[in-house]
Amino acid sequence: MSRHDNHWSVYRNALVGWTATVPIQADAPRALLDWTLAVVELARVTDAVRFRKVDGTYWPWPELVAWLERGLAERSVVDAFGFSRRFDRTGSKVAYQDESGIQEALIDDVGGLLARLRAPVDDLHRSALRRAPPLWVGGHEISFTPDAVMAAAKLPSTSVDIRIECDLWLPWVPGRIDPPDRETFYDNRPLAERHTPRLNAFLSGLRESVTSRGGDWSFIAYSENEWLPRMVGEDGIDLGAAPPAMSLAR
Repeated sequence: MSRHDNHWSVYRNALVGWTATVPIQADAPRALLDWTLAVVELARVTDAVRFRKVDGTYWPWPELVAWLERGLAERSVVDAFGFSRRFDRTGSKVAYQDESGIQEALIDDVGGLLARLRAPVDDLHRSALRRAPPLWVGGHEISFTPDAVMAAAKLPSTSVDIRIECDLWLPWVPGRIDPPDRETFYDNRPLAERHTPRLNAFLSGLRESVTSRGGDWSFIAYSENEWLPRMVGEDGIDLGAAPPAMSLAR
């Protein structure tokens, strides 16, 4: 196994996403904050995603909780993941191959990681190395001041979106920067089996947290790739999926 066994890549746009939509009560800011804090705790427990500050450092969990609490106490806002909308505000612990074998590290730019691992890569495949977080998480800052633009009194609900823009999470990948001269997709399970269970646990917990509060959970495949629904759906990523035929990637 070597760095050239990283057959995963980044895509120009999101591959798939999940949306958690939770009701808002204009007279119950604490309820929305409690839900936000529950999702933060879920991220901590599952270790699926970490959140970054403006300066690029990662929030210590207690400090992030305290900052969210101050938002409501001092500004009458609940920042339900509006703070993580920027592409560089999240990171995840993911597995990858280098010359020493499989490694796991907290990564905020999978394109940059792949560029280092698979260098040199010709210009034809540059889009497969573009900057992207392993997992994108974004929501909205909701104000409980009546005349604010994003005022709770004007909104029946708010949502948190989770998107993936790389196939690192999938059990099988088409190997977009590799020769397509094979029968089936490349086996990415040695990597995916390390980090994808954390993502699936996060998605499962988030779905439960929103539906138990009368909210909605939805899945969307942004890509029209025929092979994608064979591995990903409303419940997350199926690590037991059968390998797609390489002809589907052409």
